[in-house]
Amino acid sequence: MPSWTTPADWSTQERVLASKLNAQLRDNLKWLKSRPFANVVMTATVNTTSTSFVELTESRITFTSAGGNIFMAACGIFSNSITGTINTFDLAIDGTRQGDATVGLTQITCPNNNYPDCLSLLYMTSSPPSADSHTYSIYWKVSANTGTILTRFAAIEIR
Repeated sequence: MPSWTTPADWSTQERVLASKLNAQLRDNLKWLKSRPFANVVMTATVNTTSTSFVELTESRITFTSAGGNIFMAACGIFSNSITGTINTFDLAIDGTRQGDATVGLTQITCPNNNYPDCLSLLYMTSSPPSADSHTYSIYWKVSANTGTILTRFAAIEIR
């Protein structure tokens, strides 16, 4: 992975050498573009009947960050077998959910039996996790009956 070079303070009439300019422009741009990223696309639907939060293990991704904030995004479709049930979703870092203890990051009520509705979750950490390997995942629960999900999930370090 490229390394960051502290920006130079240029002096008037200072001679700019190719090596200095490359370190300032090319190498720093490579560092900015090399941020850690991972994603997963589910290839089959997954079901749950759990009324307490469980990890959607098919959503689990792991990568090593450099210590920057993490942006997570999930999008997909879900349904529940019964009208009026509440489906609750949350995002987690190393198994620690980021949303509210009860309502997670979002709750969606099913309008009809087995109605495929859209799921969209976006979250960015307010303080970055340590520079280390971390696992990111989706947690979910249903108020009753059987929930079904098919989703795509991604996490990226924002420097």
